[in-house]
Amino acid sequence: MKKISDEEWEKIFGLNKKEREEKEYQEFIKHIENLSIEHVEKQEVVDLIPQKIKIPKKSTLNIDDEIDLHGLKKDEAALRLLDFLNEAKSQKLRIVLVITGKGKHSERGPSLKPFVEKWLKTKGKAFVKSFGSAPKAHGGDGAFILFLK
Repeated sequence: MKKISDEEWEKIFGLNKKEREEKEYQEFIKHIENLSIEHVEKQEVVDLIPQKIKIPKKSTLNIDDEIDLHGLKKDEAALRLLDFLNEAKSQKLRIVLVITGKGKHSERGPSLKPFVEKWLKTKGKAFVKSFGSAPKAHGGDGAFILFLK
């Protein structure tokens, strides 16, 4: 896949890099503000699939807690993540960091990150409103930021 240069991006979409980053950031802030607004009754919230969002790369967030799943097998990672999210829910935490690693040291490439993403969309829906790849300051593509219910 060819990466589009900033100049090409500006020609195609009419926004320069700074305007594009500002627009992404404003969309992200709007999403964060909407997380605190309950649009549906509590019973329906549990059934919603968490929305994957784009978190601006240069964002810094106040993380309430984090878990590092590096080197764990999928079943062990799922158990630890479930325990972590249960504890986070009981403590009423809002934003947590889940570190999966990028899979650069795996013989078959990344397997934990795609597994965790799928887990969040299925079993994690009772805990997670939305999630996205972490900004660089919080681990980048080797971690997820979770916005909890």
